[in-house]
Amino acid sequence: MKPLIYLLFVLVPFWSVAQDTCQTCISDILKKELKGYAKRGTGSPCVLKFDRSATKYNFSIADLPIDSRLQQRIDSSLSTACYHCVSDSLYLVGYIKFDDYSDAIFVQLTSDTISDIYTSVEIGLEPSSGMDKFMDRWVAYVDSMAVLGSFSYELVQPSTYVHFDVERDGSLIKNDTSAFGKLLSGFIKYERRWSPGILSGRPVAQTIYLAMPTEKGKKPLYHRHSRHFYKGRVGGDLYYSYVLPDFPYVDNVVSVVPVDGKYSTPVVHKGSNSDRIIDVVMDKSSYRTRSNSCFGREYFYTLDR
Repeated sequence: MKPLIYLLFVLVPFWSVAQDTCQTCISDILKKELKGYAKRGTGSPCVLKFDRSATKYNFSIADLPIDSRLQQRIDSSLSTACYHCVSDSLYLVGYIKFDDYSDAIFVQLTSDTISDIYTSVEIGLEPSSGMDKFMDRWVAYVDSMAVLGSFSYELVQPSTYVHFDVERDGSLIKNDTSAFGKLLSGFIKYERRWSPGILSGRPVAQTIYLAMPTEKGKKPLYHRHSRHFYKGRVGGDLYYSYVLPDFPYVDNVVSVVPVDGKYSTPVVHKGSNSDRIIDVVMDKSSYRTRSNSCFGREYFYTLDR
């Protein structure tokens, strides 16, 4: 009995290592064969399964028609690579993403379903009675200041913003020193603390940009910017987003792809200080997620404050 138990302890780790090695080999083959085959920014689920009747592996990818010659070459290469796997019943599902800004290809394979791919859920900071009511109060306050002669809509240029910080405990901090910042300061002092936000069990802070109203009673736009946890300095606070932050007051923007709990393939989108941001983001102490997020890019940026 003891020899049998010992044999199981030896074989189980070996099987796990062999399967991991096989999946790495499969990933390398797919990256090589599919390079340049699909346009950037696209992604699709994929399946690799063993066809017992033909004694070979078949690969398929949704929404990406592969010609017969390439299909035959991929199946042949994968069948050769998987020949030494412990089990010929290997069944893998996953996701292939063609990077948005480079020729990189990312492959995720698992013996489970791709529904196991997840993204960290963020709970945003919220003002009393919600953001919509908050903006109603902001517009009403600006209108009242206009009636008192302390503000004029004619002075507002297009795309003029004011901003304030919401700290992790929900307290509001006004650091805007612009001419309209004084107006914002008067509004903020009557506002209650916001409900705290959470990201993966950790409190988050945000910076809120409010567009200045250009006419009476018209509700303007607002933008939320979540502050990133990081060690180091980039000349100010660092923010993150899952979409490209295309705002006039954004100074520097870089993006990276999360792969196996690490960031890879950095791309500079804007700014002369972006290299410093890359150094901070690529430092392992800055990693926020262990999720592949289907290899979607994460954007890190600074704000003109």
